[in-house]
Amino acid sequence: MEKNVPLNFSSWLNRPFHLDWFAGPLLSDSPNKTNNVKQTNALFGGLRFGWDFDYYWGAEWRFGWSDPEVFYEGSSERQPGQYWVSDVNLIYYPWGDTRVRPFFVAGVGLSEVGSIHNDGGPLEATLLGTPFGLGIQFQQTPWLAWRAEIMEAEPATSPNSSKGNSHDQN
Repeated sequence: MEKNVPLNFSSWLNRPFHLDWFAGPLLSDSPNKTNNVKQTNALFGGLRFGWDFDYYWGAEWRFGWSDPEVFYEGSSERQPGQYWVSDVNLIYYPWGDTRVRPFFVAGVGLSEVGSIHNDGGPLEATLLGTPFGLGIQFQQTPWLAWRAEIMEAEPATSPNSSKGNSHDQN
């Protein structure tokens, strides 16, 4: 598609609010600082509510979840883990009000991670995080738009917490 192809007789601002669902892979690193506990990749899905308040700017609230399995390195026994995220994001559309809309997204939110310690006990952590990413939207009809994005959720950690990065591709 050609850059800056305008919308025919329409605008993204004619329908500034959207509610949608998303699904994609959760690509996970080790959920704790040691390499003894591993986590599987899993399906990540959820709901998103957004508002385009300008031709170049929008805001979204995202709520997503996943159920990756956690296990000890070298063990075949797997336990259920959990990953929940809720964040608020600001979106910048550099091409403005066009049919094809690349975007950059950044925000702040909370992630809850359920895993296991090296001693086998449960590990539950709620982390403040800063999601960021990029993507593209395409308006097929006035009521149907497709979206692809890659997000990184970088959790803030304290010296006593565990850190694990997640990579969301919706």
